[in-house]
Amino acid sequence: MTDDLSGYGVTMSAGDIVDLLRIGVRPEARRSGVASALLDELLVGTDDASRMLLEVSVTNASALGFYVARQFSVIDVRPHYYRDGSEALVMCRWLPGAARTQSATAHD
Repeated sequence: MTDDLSGYGVTMSAGDIVDLLRIGVRPEARRSGVASALLDELLVGTDDASRMLLEVSVTNASALGFYVARQFSVIDVRPHYYRDGSEALVMCRWLPGAARTQSATAHD
């Protein structure tokens, strides 16, 4: 039996927010587009959401670069978030639903 799983992604939705809980890629499959493809797939069906949020360690330079390149920006810091005491950066990507949410609010 062969194991063809190269990566996985997990999200959780509540209201108009999608939390990106995890993207994991096998070490031998990294830097091959798997994470980008997973994120693209996770973004499908988020039309009603206004934003996607995630936390990433300040020590994870490759993940930070990945998310910045995909339109995420830092909106907050969580001190001592990880077991080793390092901080987490809270990152946000605005989604197409944000325009509809803002438009509906402006007309209410």
